[in-house]
Amino acid sequence: MIHIYFFPYNPDYITKIAMDTIGLYMNANNPEKWLFLGKKENTHLTIRSVEKIFDNRNIYACK
Repeated sequence: MIHIYFFPYNPDYITKIAMDTIGLYMNANNPEKWLFLGKKENTHLTIRSVEKIFDNRNIYACK
């Protein structure tokens, strides 16, 4: 699980920001830059990849 810390604290707003941020990266970047390159059917985001996405947006993500 990843916890997003963004102030002022509002869980619904945080979820919207998280989803919007991941969506922007999905549309703007080549998936190979942020997807775990496993078997095609099991391709998924890694925790560290998501942390990097939020670090780049100045939103701090941690385990």
